[in-house]
Order: sequence, then C-alpha cells, then structure tokens
Amino acid sequence: MISRRVAGKRVVIVGGGGSGDAAAFALRKKGYDGDVVMLSADRDRPYDRPYLSKEFLRGEIELQKVFLHDEADYAKEKIELRLQERVVGGSMRDGTLSLQSGGQVRFDTLVLSTGGTPRRLPDAPDSYNVLTLRSLRDSQAVREALKRGSRLLLVGAGFIGAEVGASARQLGKEVLMVESAPVPLARALGTDVGELYASIHRSKGVDVRTGTTVKEWHSYGGRVVGVTLSDGTREEVDVVLIAIPTLMCLECSACPSRARACAWILVCGPPKVCTAAGTSRCTRTRCWSNRFEWSTGRWPSITDAASQPRSRQATHR
Repeated sequence: MISRRVAGKRVVIVGGGGSGDAAAFALRKKGYDGDVVMLSADRDRPYDRPYLSKEFLRGEIELQKVFLHDEADYAKEKIELRLQERVVGGSMRDGTLSLQSGGQVRFDTLVLSTGGTPRRLPDAPDSYNVLTLRSLRDSQAVREALKRGSRLLLVGAGFIGAEVGASARQLGKEVLMVESAPVPLARALGTDVGELYASIHRSKGVDVRTGTTVKEWHSYGGRVVGVTLSDGTREEVDVVLIAIPTLMCLECSACPSRARACAWILVCGPPKVCTAAGTSRCTRTRCWSNRFEWSTGRWPSITDAASQPRSRQATHR
C-alpha cells in the first residue's frame, strides 16, 4: 500500500541500477498512479549487474538477457526513463535536482539509489588494457579484452575480482590476483572464510598473492605489458582489471543534512526525513566508503524476492 505521504506526488529516482528499477516497478505494482521519473547516468536501460562478471562476460547469454525489463515495459508502466542524465546538485527546499546537462527536474519524493563508483589506482597508467568493471559497456570491454589476451591481472580480491577471476579461468585464461590485505575479504566474510575463499581459487588455478601490491607498471605501445610486485617478482600481463572496493556513496546536497546515498535506497520527501523505502523514518545516516549504517535497524525488501537482482556468487565450475 502506498503511503499518503507519497500518493499523488511526483517521484524521482536517481540511479538506474537494480534497486532503482525495482523501486519504480514496485510503485506501479502497489497502485501508485503519480509521475515516476528515473534518472540514470548510464547509457543503457537497467540491467542485472551480476551477469556482467559471470554469464555475460563468459559469452554464455545474449545481450537481451542482461536487461531487467524490455524497453517497452517502461512506456507501458508510464515510467519515464531518462538515460545519460547525471545529477550534480539540487535543493530539498525547492524540490529540484540540477543535471549535468544543464536542466532541472522537479520532485515531491526523491529516491536515491546510486550504487557505487569504480576506483582506479592513482599510479595506474591510463592504458586501454587497464579496465574497471561497473557498467554493461565495461563488461563488454573486458569480454573483448579477454578474447585477445591470455593472462589477466586482477588488482583486488574482492567480490568483483573473484567473479571475474573465476570466469576467466573457465575461459582458459591465466589469472594472477593481487591483494594488499593478508586475507581476502576478511572484513566482509571473516578470516576463516576469507582463507577458504582464497584456497578455493588457488585450487582452480588462480595465482592468489595476498599481502602484495603493484610497485611498478611496465608499458609499451600504449598498453601495460607487465608489473613489478612488492614481493620483487615481475609478471607479464595482457589485461588488467582494477577490482578494488568501489566508492559506495554519493554526497547529495538535495538530501537533508547532506545525507549520503548508498547502494541501499534512501527516500527523501517533505517533511525533511529519510526513510528506508516503505518503513519507519530514521533521523540520521552515516556512510563510509565501503560500508553503511543506519540509526534505525531493519531493512525490509520493497518488492518480493522474485523481483530482486540475482545474488552475487563467485563460483568455479
């Protein structure tokens, strides 16, 4: 059931990922008949991101399978999907968002579902074979690079690195995974599970080196051809994927108290409160680069489980 606070209002969703897409279609499913606008900086309509490092990357599914909805579904549900529109500011008082393109968008209720932004190492060369993975276009670039190259360097042994590493091994590629921490994913999974995770990758042929960083990049002809690691070894590479933790937050001046929007959904609307979608209000938010915390506890789903993006798994076959 739609809250009276939202009913009949103009809802603007910032972010074109799975959460934002689910929020838009959930509003229609629950009977909301006001304006729904999605602003996405992406060039493509919302897609299921786990495919990007797994089945799509390995060429096991076609492009159309990646998208969460057919293009016609947005018109059918009267969801205004605006692609390549980046929000750069706004006013909660005036109920407006400022776009990088120069325009403004009015809102009564604002949903922030911006996800994360890939990070690059400050000393990494700006070479065509040094990549990050966030968008569908990124996945296509990594896919093509792996077709041409045989040895992949993964800088970072997090979830993205694990998934791409597993996929590359299934494609018959050599994989070197470099992680600065002594145990991969220890903060997320704990030391014991992190060590098990590393041992599984090693058993499948991934060269996992923990407590190791890239000390020097070796380039030739506009591409990285090798690296010198902190353990003193030099390794030749064809493709590099920077897979360190993403910047999970976006500071938004349109939100109360300059709250930060994380991968989870924040809903902002008069009066000046933030609420988890469909739940009780919270009074403040705190967000770090790779974690989040709300001052109130529970996180119910805004849609049923069947409509949520597929769970993230890093598996070897």
